[in-house]
Amino acid sequence: MADALLYFRTNGTKTTNPLFTDPNDLPIGQKLQFTLPEELLESISLVHENNIKDSPVSNPAGKRVINKQDNGLNGLTLTFKGRFRDASIDLAKIQNFAIQLQVEGQFHQYGVFGFKASNTISTPFNFDPTDKFGLTIKKLSISRTGGKPKNFDFELILTSGGELQ
Repeated sequence: MADALLYFRTNGTKTTNPLFTDPNDLPIGQKLQFTLPEELLESISLVHENNIKDSPVSNPAGKRVINKQDNGLNGLTLTFKGRFRDASIDLAKIQNFAIQLQVEGQFHQYGVFGFKASNTISTPFNFDPTDKFGLTIKKLSISRTGGKPKNFDFELILTSGGELQ
């Protein structure tokens, strides 16, 4: 995924600003472009989890029934795994993304982060933060493997907030 883009929006660069409707137009400090060979996004997984409650009961006649209660969406989680070659500037950028404030009170109250998996095709991984939906960084793990001492592997977990449309 050479053209994948992880980014965050601010009140000044929200989707309703005509200068920044496309995340590719965001300022360089607000986006991390995965470009080969320096930055590699190896995998993306999407988990959509519903909050379903099961209530097993039996009636006096001995018939067993499992009642269901749909309590809405429990969460949407995106997990990214990849690699940075050497101690690139993008390694510091993703670390700064993880420690910054993840929500904005005025507009991005559910999360400031977005992800664009491709510039050419629509995928189930494309999410752009709005006033009704957003992503936050729940966890960032960075590791270095002995066999490839110049590579830094990472795992990034984003979780959703707001209304999934």
